[in-house]
Amino acid sequence: MVRYSIELQPVRDGWVWGIDQEVDHGPAAHIPSRYEDGETVFPTAAAAAADAERRIAEIRAGKHRRLT
Repeated sequence: MVRYSIELQPVRDGWVWGIDQEVDHGPAAHIPSRYEDGETVFPTAAAAAADAERRIAEIRAGKHRRLT
């Protein structure tokens, strides 16, 4: 199983998100690793979080795959 978590980071003009992933098996089990960093700056933390949740839903649906 893979779990995703959101990290919100304040920047000069608003907020950006980062998505971490954690797997429950294999040599990297239970060690969070950065999956993706957002590039869009949102005016509020809530807007950034909502966009990150949308992105996680797309990842789970198989629309995006990490290349590394």
